[in-house]
This record gives sequence, structure tokens and C-alpha cells, in this order.
Amino acid sequence: QTLAERYDKAFEELGCLQTPFKHRDYEHGYASYPCLFMPSEVNPNSIAEINSKRNRWMDDLQKAGISTRPATHAVHMLSFYKKKYKLQPSDFPSAFAADHCSISLPLFPGMSNAEQDFVIEKVLEYKN
Repeated sequence: QTLAERYDKAFEELGCLQTPFKHRDYEHGYASYPCLFMPSEVNPNSIAEINSKRNRWMDDLQKAGISTRPATHAVHMLSFYKKKYKLQPSDFPSAFAADHCSISLPLFPGMSNAEQDFVIEKVLEYKN
């Protein structure tokens, strides 16, 4: 949780990321650090563009040595469920947006402050 708190503080003014929601009555386990990318711009008409920008950013972070991944997957878009139940992206628009517009930043037991500082530095360098 200390690492997550460091991310929270570093990114609190960063408009391109919405950090994980913290409910006052629950403690987050932080198995990952999932963020919504470009949260103020997410709407049904912008998902494809945001997804493309997110993927380019993930590639840039990978080139810098930082492994990221989409923070979640929309179950209704996985091939088994999509085919079996004939589901469309629009059937669960929030799940679809989370699938296409989320990013999970590195967070793991034993992560050093220096490693996290490097991630923070590269994330803060992001330019649309």
C-alpha cells in the first residue's frame, strides 16, 4: 500500500490518469495499480481514439523498460462469451470502455523506490 500511496501522490494532478478509487470503508489490496486513461475524454465516440493513444503510450513505456498492460478485460468481449451469447460492445458500455481505456502500472512486492521513481518519471513525461 505504501507503493500505491506513492503513485497516488505523484499522479494526483495528472489529468491523463484516474487513479484507483479508494472507498473510506474498505482497504484496497493493490494486486495491481489500475488506472483509467484520459478519463475526462472517455465517451462512446472517443473509445477507439483513446485506445489507440493508450496503446502507443504502453509501447513507449515498454521501450523505456516499463511493462504495463490493460487493467481489465471486458468479459462480454472474450470470444467464448461473445459468440455464445451474441454480445456486442454496446451491451456493456462501461466494461467496454474500461477494457479499452485502462492501464495497469507496475506494482509488485519488492519493488524498490528507485524502480518506482523511474516509472513515475516516465509516466509524468506523457504528452498527448
